[in-house]
Amino acid sequence: MTCKTCKYWIAPDKDEWDTVFKIVGECNAAAFHADMAEWVDSGSDTEDRIKAEYADFKMVVSDGSGYKARLHTKPDFYCACYEANP
Repeated sequence: MTCKTCKYWIAPDKDEWDTVFKIVGECNAAAFHADMAEWVDSGSDTEDRIKAEYADFKMVVSDGSGYKARLHTKPDFYCACYEANP
């Protein structure tokens, strides 16, 4: 039950120019903070709510700019969100 055999994991790219990214893959089980919320008009005001499709996510990644964030792991990392790759 490690990243190497998980359906959410993208294996490292051996041709990557960045040395670190040659040994870590990317996990798509984590949601990006900036994508999770939506503004909803509640009559006299608006409010920020979590989008329904993100209600059950267990991990969130963020960065200071709100532009993009990714979770990188090594193949032997164990995670509670593991699902076998079919």
